Amino acid sequence: DISLVKSIHYCACKKPWTCPVAREKPKERHRIDVLSGLVNLTTCNILHREWFQLRRSYEDRMVIETGDNNILQTRRGNFK
Repeated sequence: DISLVKSIHYCACKKPWTCPVAREKPKERHRIDVLSGLVNLTTCNILHREWFQLRRSYEDRMVIETGDNNILQTRRGNFK
């Protein structure tokens, strides 16, 4: 249950935006196999999704607070 999580440390796969599991490109298959031995991929995917949802909410709020639509120009992904 994600509501029980208090802290997340991306030690095995580094930053959410460079996660090889989420990208799952064929050339990164070996890294995915290695990571699957280090992390619970189901939990990792849930936390990964949550991170991007929080980030999107933060960006949306910053646009509302500042009126600066340039904030949205850095959005390139469409992680679901």
